[in-house]
Amino acid sequence: MVPMIQRELVERRRLITPEKFLDIMAWAQCGPGGVAINASSIVGYTVAGLRGAFVATVATVIPSFAAILAIAAAFLRYRSLPAVEAFLYGARPAVVGLLVVAVWSMGRQVLKDRWTVMVAVAGFVLVALAGAHPALVILAAAAAGYLFCPRQRWEPPRDRRAA
Repeated sequence: MVPMIQRELVERRRLITPEKFLDIMAWAQCGPGGVAINASSIVGYTVAGLRGAFVATVATVIPSFAAILAIAAAFLRYRSLPAVEAFLYGARPAVVGLLVVAVWSMGRQVLKDRWTVMVAVAGFVLVALAGAHPALVILAAAAAGYLFCPRQRWEPPRDRRAA
């Protein structure tokens, strides 16, 4: 979903800047629930206030909810069919591919110097290889950035200015 959200909001509609998109994605991952729903709510609020947040959230939730209900009903009925099993077997690598695209797309915008590459590699090693909890790694990276990086002016998503 992340690459689709980015393409729609940043590239096609130009509602927010690429930098603001990255900030919104960081905030969206901090909250409970799905990243797409959280990001939609924040973008809606950024663009049109509380009404925008409400409409964006509902517009994100309802189609997904309806689709998942339909898929779940069909899956329960047909899950033992060889074609369904083959579909799921083939879908797994596609999901990995979509995740790689999202990481690549966001990584090109974020990894701009040695510092950011080192933090990304350290985070990957700590989570994937050492088994560290992702929330602790994020907090440690945030603390390191706060302590060791030059301060930059940051505008919160609620400023309601379109790009």
